[in-house]
Amino acid sequence: MGIKAVSSLLILLLALSSACDQGNELHQRKEHAGDLQSIGFVTVDLNASDNVIRRQEALIGNMIADGFVEFAEFTLIPADIALVNSGSIRFIESENPAAIYPAGDVLRRDINNMLPFGNELIAIGITGLQLRLVMERSVANLPESAAGSFLQISSALMAIVDVSQQAQIVDQDSSPNVILLAGERIVSLQLNGLEVADDDSITIVVNDFLARGGDGYVALIGTEASQQPLGARTVDALEYYLQNFSPLTVQLENRLIIIGP
Repeated sequence: MGIKAVSSLLILLLALSSACDQGNELHQRKEHAGDLQSIGFVTVDLNASDNVIRRQEALIGNMIADGFVEFAEFTLIPADIALVNSGSIRFIESENPAAIYPAGDVLRRDINNMLPFGNELIAIGITGLQLRLVMERSVANLPESAAGSFLQISSALMAIVDVSQQAQIVDQDSSPNVILLAGERIVSLQLNGLEVADDDSITIVVNDFLARGGDGYVALIGTEASQQPLGARTVDALEYYLQNFSPLTVQLENRLIIIGP
């Protein structure tokens, strides 16, 4: 590899590292034809700041997660729930001051900014125990840090979290990652109003990053045999949802109840 190629690669890696370190704010992206086309309507402001979406139930997370479930139904691969890592949800400060996507028309530019990474959607069949381990990973960094691994969840799921209890500990230096302590923070986990049992069969929708075990989601490693690609990117699913279900009045619904210090 030549010097110029090495230099270009280093610049790219540094840029990607910087983007990851800066939380949910994106740098300005290149404009594309059709960016200003309205594809839907929301009746409330949507806050994408990391202090909101990486720590608690958030309106924007509810909208995206519910959209993934509706899209899965549309593809005839129905899912019980969708899980969205909050680090995948972004904004551009120059276009969304204070990280707010304002109520009103949602433009194609907006959803491209919200979900900019081109991730593919995957349905996965897992057990109730695996789901509990996944949710323990989601809240492991609370309340000390706002981590992108924190999950936004769709409406059928409800979790009560006690952050004073033992957090899940993952060895992220091993390959593959391994769970050292399972965690005891999820004190209640309900699906459609019923407590999730370890042997329940549950279909989840996640992006391909999580499906590979990214962000320390060890419980999803090795699930390839039960994975079904939905044949679309996350941003495509959100566009489908907005086009077919607008106007959307998104609400906080106590999907995530967090207690403790």
